[in-house]
Amino acid sequence: MIFDCHNHIGYDPVYQQSRSADELSVEMSDNGVSNALIFPFTNNPDIINQNKIILEALRKYPHLQEHTLYLGILSYKDFPPRVYL
Repeated sequence: MIFDCHNHIGYDPVYQQSRSADELSVEMSDNGVSNALIFPFTNNPDIINQNKIILEALRKYPHLQEHTLYLGILSYKDFPPRVYL
């Protein structure tokens, strides 16, 4: 079993890179990765949308749901902190 502990889905405005669930799924398959940890790009200030993108991807791909852990990001600008799911 290979567990990849650092994956992003969404968009990073600083590096102008994006990654889709389709791309992650193919990369996992091509490299024999059985489990992964996914979290939003932390450079993107749109935390709500970034979390939603990941949740939608997990709903779209049942095999990702079964073999992926999702780490949602809190808004560091809110006080008290709120969780966006």
